[in-house]
Amino acid sequence: MGFKYTKVTSYKWPVTVELPDNGQYKKETFTAIFKKVGRRSFEDLDDAATESLIFDVLLGWEDITDEDGDPIPFSEDFKTELLDDTYFLRGVMAGYLDSLQGAPAKN
Repeated sequence: MGFKYTKVTSYKWPVTVELPDNGQYKKETFTAIFKKVGRRSFEDLDDAATESLIFDVLLGWEDITDEDGDPIPFSEDFKTELLDDTYFLRGVMAGYLDSLQGAPAKN
């Protein structure tokens, strides 16, 4: 079967965030919605603008809740707040890199 090109502008990918908890890390997961970008943007991950690129490619999410378990809808303001959290940013960066490098999705 040949290669079938379809113009996909975004995709969903699982992300694991490791949070410190009593001398260990607990893993929490959510589904990120990433913007599909070209090769040049992927190469930019090695530049100092990595955080900016991650901000641009994170288009949304599923399965993020507040302390009461209520879903937190996506918004640019809350995305800014979450990406200021080092552990969240690290998890999103790792998930995004996994999605670009062909790593299998983790459950």
